[in-house]
Amino acid sequence: MDSEDSVPIADGFVLKRQLLLDVGTGDLTHTLASISELPGMVSAVVTTSNRLVVKYDASQIQIDRILELLARSGISIRRGYWQRHCLRWYRFVDHNTATNAQSTPSHCCNKPPKGY
Repeated sequence: MDSEDSVPIADGFVLKRQLLLDVGTGDLTHTLASISELPGMVSAVVTTSNRLVVKYDASQIQIDRILELLARSGISIRRGYWQRHCLRWYRFVDHNTATNAQSTPSHCCNKPPKGY
């Protein structure tokens, strides 16, 4: 994708997510490079405790796209209760953020009702 065609990252929609990776799965360096190239991605880092920390613009990309890329690369995430709970929350917030980014700004604050 050319830099002229890329959509700018909106700071108001940037989210930070942490995913616990299973130890010794897949090629992390190649996958990390692929994740970093996704449109809307701000940063992607793997910590020493096997956490994938990503920052991305949720108006352009959601957590499921990152999970698909990890799965295609053979990298699995931990599937404990807390991780499943966090993933559900991440999906919920990503969906709401993307919906808010696409909606037209029609603020109701300080507007009298129509007809008065």
